[in-house]
Amino acid sequence: MRFLLLLVVATIIISVASGLEQHTTSKTTGLTRSFDTAATTKRSLRTTKTEAVTLPGTDDGIYSEERVNFQGMATGLSEKIKKLLQKLSDMFFRIRGKTPNNVLNRLVASKSWEGNENQKLLEWFRFVERYRKVKEFPDAEMYALLKPIQTESQLATLFQSMKSIPDLKNMGETMQMYQFKLWKDRKETLKSVKKLLGHKTTSTQEIYKAFKETA
Repeated sequence: MRFLLLLVVATIIISVASGLEQHTTSKTTGLTRSFDTAATTKRSLRTTKTEAVTLPGTDDGIYSEERVNFQGMATGLSEKIKKLLQKLSDMFFRIRGKTPNNVLNRLVASKSWEGNENQKLLEWFRFVERYRKVKEFPDAEMYALLKPIQTESQLATLFQSMKSIPDLKNMGETMQMYQFKLWKDRKETLKSVKKLLGHKTTSTQEIYKAFKETA
């Protein structure tokens, strides 16, 4: 209930901000036209013997400062709204009790986990994709959660398979490169990686080839 109330408030704020931004744009445009008219009048009144009093034309500092103030006000309000929406999104996930950690724990504890590990993990990766849109979740943390429940060979095969799934392709490539970096940091060689991957299959051959290209 509290979250819904905050969401309504945020919606109202966004509507007000949108109106303010439009008003600011309109006011700035109106000032531009007024100052342009004043500048034209100034030029019409000029003579060779007298110098016109400086009016707030397009080069006038006062006009520029006022325009910056209006635009700065709208920009500042927009940034505050973004931060508010970020907090609301974080609260939404906390209220629902969903984080990558506890979602993975629930999947592993479910009766359907055994024998369907890859399918369940693909569900988890899709959740992580949504979660990452509102909250930071680094590759290192993701890998650390997966390592206790899958061998490195299994993870390598999983990442490779994700590369052929359109909505998980980018994540599969990212996680594969992260794993390759870990192997390089550990001074793994082509020979040791081949041994780590185990039985020779189409998938392990593709993984080995991809690692070799980065070695």
